[in-house]
Amino acid sequence: MSRKYYVIVKVLIGLIIVLSLFLLWFIVLKNHFPHRDEKAHYIKVIGKHVILPKGEDPQLMKISNNDTLTSQQFFNGSSDGDIVLFYAKSRKAILYSVAERKLLNVADLTLIPRPQDGDPNSLRF
Repeated sequence: MSRKYYVIVKVLIGLIIVLSLFLLWFIVLKNHFPHRDEKAHYIKVIGKHVILPKGEDPQLMKISNNDTLTSQQFFNGSSDGDIVLFYAKSRKAILYSVAERKLLNVADLTLIPRPQDGDPNSLRF
């Protein structure tokens, strides 16, 4: 009888370990792969602070290494995790602080070819 309980306890401990690892894996993946409707969410949130261009699907950029952006005035006050919406047709960029829940900057974009790669759609602030 005690051997039967020993097996049941081992199985329960194994299940607890497996479920804990699955939960940890799920939490880690959720943080690395944002929700698929993240862009729609931020368009709605940012749209409460400023009038957004109509009829245009923006590009969303999440700042992941703010140290590389400090030389550009547009990104002053930004931090890792902040959001930038780029509206190419309307030539607008909007910087939103997720932590502070406020707009940090709105800028007009100029499309200038960069000599080193010749990309005609390079964005400049």
